Amino acid sequence: YPHEFSGGMRQRAVIAMALACQPDVIVADEPTTALDVIVQDRILRQIKEIQTDLNMSMIYITHDIAVVAEVTDRIGVMYAGKLVELGSTADVFERPIHPYTKALLSVFPSIRGEKRPLTTLGGEPPNLVDPPTGCRFHPRCPYATAICQQEEPPIVVRDGHWAACWNPVG
Repeated sequence: YPHEFSGGMRQRAVIAMALACQPDVIVADEPTTALDVIVQDRILRQIKEIQTDLNMSMIYITHDIAVVAEVTDRIGVMYAGKLVELGSTADVFERPIHPYTKALLSVFPSIRGEKRPLTTLGGEPPNLVDPPTGCRFHPRCPYATAICQQEEPPIVVRDGHWAACWNPVG
């Protein structure tokens, strides 16, 4: 019975069901939630192998930065329902352009062993029913100016890496 399966077995069963119709793209929403680290690693490796073997695309929806770093080639960062940055995973992690991406990455310890202070993201998350005008991140952004409060930000493009920001940081 399905209720007798472990979390990892349930994830594998869902992956098998998704693959049964031979899709070109699979959307994985929080694929490793509630799994221990060892099972997470196994599931992610299996997904990556399947993706490579079948030459298909995967879209991961996750709050887990470690998952993103491990299995993606490109990353889109969203804030309050808006895509604020898009680029290769390596480029976004190494050279974030949007202040939210920079803040998001700074709250996690470095995997390179660099000693740096961990920070927190101040302020309150926005009301998604009545989001802020202009850039949705402006109430929490240390770089915000008056225009950020009034107008949607422009797209800044750098070598295939883009961000929606009036005051890019990278």
